Amino acid sequence: MLQLKEAALLVFFTKRRAAILKMRTDRDNFLRMKSGAIYIQRTWRRRLAIRDNNLQEIAQQQRSYYQQLRATNILLQRRWRSLRVQKKNVARREQARIENAAVVIQRRWRASALMKRDRTAFKNLETAVQVISERRFALNKMRKQVAQYTTLKRSVIFLQRKWKATLLMRKNRSYYSAFFFMLSNACLFSLITDTAHFKAE
Repeated sequence: MLQLKEAALLVFFTKRRAAILKMRTDRDNFLRMKSGAIYIQRTWRRRLAIRDNNLQEIAQQQRSYYQQLRATNILLQRRWRSLRVQKKNVARREQARIENAAVVIQRRWRASALMKRDRTAFKNLETAVQVISERRFALNKMRKQVAQYTTLKRSVIFLQRKWKATLLMRKNRSYYSAFFFMLSNACLFSLITDTAHFKAE
């Protein structure tokens, strides 16, 4: 932005310097023309004075010369004023062109800055959407893993309880088997004893 402003100022001052130099050159030419006109006037007056000493003719010639000089000066002034107006118009057009160029550069610079800002915002939004998608995917995956882990845990607990119940059942079965064996032996011994006692009677 600063380089563009410096370039625009450099162009403006270069054009202005060229216009000033052109104006000085034209003024010098005008002054030389004026000096030449004055010299011609003096020479002409001297020749008229030498040629004819009649004061009336000299006065008429001087009046005619004055009128011619006045008309010449008026013409030169008109030409000079028109030239100045033309230069002003050229300078205005040049100034307007420089201003339009500066406006176009500023608009393009602002559009470029706005585009960069929008691109950065879009990239940030895209990154945020990607992060959210990744987190959502990870959350769904975590939920599935938690559900699988819960199911596995319940299955393991069920199997552990089943196995403990099986072990306890086997332990109790051996205990009850020994108890029933002892009970059956005691009953058999009692029966044998009662039978022997009955026979002895």
